[in-house]
Amino acid sequence: MDAENRCDTFILITGASSGIGNELAEAFAKRGANLILVARRQHLLEEVSIRLMESYHIRVLWFSCDLSEKEAPKSIYEWCKSQNIIIDTLVNNAGAGMFGEFDHLDIDEQIRMIELNIHALVKLIHYFLPDLMTVTMFLDTDRLKRM
Repeated sequence: MDAENRCDTFILITGASSGIGNELAEAFAKRGANLILVARRQHLLEEVSIRLMESYHIRVLWFSCDLSEKEAPKSIYEWCKSQNIIIDTLVNNAGAGMFGEFDHLDIDEQIRMIELNIHALVKLIHYFLPDLMTVTMFLDTDRLKRM
């Protein structure tokens, strides 16, 4: 996965403004991958994106949204399509957890956590999978031609 093979494609990483998502973005950037970073905190997304662009001379775009909102995954997909962005890898990293006795936890927060951890993940895969399969077939065919 070098810059030559990834020049027209992007890796989309959710939860990319800090923690594991930020580390994954750094790892992919070191390998020359262009990135789409998604997280709630826009100011952190901008900081991470600028740092990665300056350090690794790659393309980095960001989309700020709260994936616990029901329509957020569709918004990401539609934004990528409107920008003619080709996603060849989807990293579903965003997630949250709660601890405590179940009957004492706020039910609305539990539902938001389920929306983020399960629904958003399934929706993103549902929206992007047809494109990912097409890109994967194209990339595999292209690699075979170069052998």
